[in-house]
Amino acid sequence: MMSIKGIQAQNNPKQGIKSPKTQRTLVLQGGAALGAYETGVYRVLYDLISRHVKEEENIFDIIAGTSIGAINSAILLNHVLERRRKDPTITHKQSWAGSADKLERFWEDTSTQTFAEGAEFENWWNWLSYTRSWLNWINPLSGSLHNSNASLEAARRHYSVKQIKETGATNVFSLSSVDSDTKFFDDMPDNPSWCWPHYSNEPLKNIVKSVTYWNGSGSPIKTKFENGEPRLLVVSIDVEAGATVTFDSYGMIQRDANNKIANNGRGEIEYSYQTEYYDSEGKLIIKYPEGIKAEHVIASASVPINYPYATFIAERENTKKELPRFFWDGQYISSTPLRELINAHQKFWIDRTDSKYLDYKLFLSSNGKHENKVVPDLDVYVANVWPTEENGAPTDHDGQLDRKNDIIFQDKTEYEEKVNNLVSDYFDLTWSLLSMLKKKGITEKELNDIFNKKGVSKSRGGTRRQYKEIINGGFA
Repeated sequence: MMSIKGIQAQNNPKQGIKSPKTQRTLVLQGGAALGAYETGVYRVLYDLISRHVKEEENIFDIIAGTSIGAINSAILLNHVLERRRKDPTITHKQSWAGSADKLERFWEDTSTQTFAEGAEFENWWNWLSYTRSWLNWINPLSGSLHNSNASLEAARRHYSVKQIKETGATNVFSLSSVDSDTKFFDDMPDNPSWCWPHYSNEPLKNIVKSVTYWNGSGSPIKTKFENGEPRLLVVSIDVEAGATVTFDSYGMIQRDANNKIANNGRGEIEYSYQTEYYDSEGKLIIKYPEGIKAEHVIASASVPINYPYATFIAERENTKKELPRFFWDGQYISSTPLRELINAHQKFWIDRTDSKYLDYKLFLSSNGKHENKVVPDLDVYVANVWPTEENGAPTDHDGQLDRKNDIIFQDKTEYEEKVNNLVSDYFDLTWSLLSMLKKKGITEKELNDIFNKKGVSKSRGGTRRQYKEIINGGFA
């Protein structure tokens, strides 16, 4: 486990803002019912971290989630905001009290009792296991290639899933219809019937939106760093673009015509709540001026094929045309939304920094040292619900299906960490070489010639990055 560091704020008079040295982040993966495991992980982390932080600190500064992880994240953030709304005098740390209990209650409210949980099922399974084992002993050919019987607990899960697929799950989904897929004429009398089950996730939407789990005022989630409020990031997929889309409770910092950070007349930073991403035709913008709603969170958990698309209206930047866009569960691209977290974290802190105080400009005005950091470091905790390794290759159908999902959705943190560490090494090497050049008398013009040179890599908008963009905003 990573070391726990308190968040020590520092004042940078040049930047005119108060920024932390480190921010603590929780990343919650997708995984349907495996989200219950995340609840246990969160309780352990809460109990551990709360013993070390000061009253003016949050347990987590950022919570990023995909799919069920997004739902868990929103419930936690809503709990904190609701406690602060009811009692503005409580400390930041105190506002997190009871958050683990709230998350556990959600999982109790969405649990479904099945026939497999009773004593009759246990008796039936024990009898069937004994009978099958006896028959296999009498005639080995009567068994399959995998004669080992499942445990009682595994059988309970297996048959519970079968029942839930037919009847639905309490406060999660219900079977809405079963249709024939007519594209290939599978509904013809002389063809085998092929049915497509459709489920409604309205029960899940309703419980997430309820007063119990969405803050009592019913308002969307809008938070600000200046108010000491934690940040929520939820990740979904634009189906047509094949790209992840991040909905952010912090919003985007606005600038005026002179590229100065805009304020609302009371000296407060002006934000706009929108997300920007790209497809092959250019930039798309989805605005959510009220903040993150339950609909944005549910979009992150809209399981492909069986659940209906989540839909939002996006604006095409170059034409201003409004387009309906369709969304699926975010875990199919980013089960562990670490990349989205890193991008959002870096962009937020660079955007809120006066352009003359960016890393490379501070370096130009310094004595040859790179001491000023615009972007705080991150302590990241990941609740990993998808095992990377497993002892033995499964031979049964369910086992192979589970293992396939493990491999598809497994935590990519180790890879992401290696890539980011490599980038950090190049970043440090670059600054070391630049510092040496400055000490040896390189001129500011020569340095700017290096900073302004364009590299091969491109931004999300497709333009080639200048070197000064690449080396700005580094963090650990």
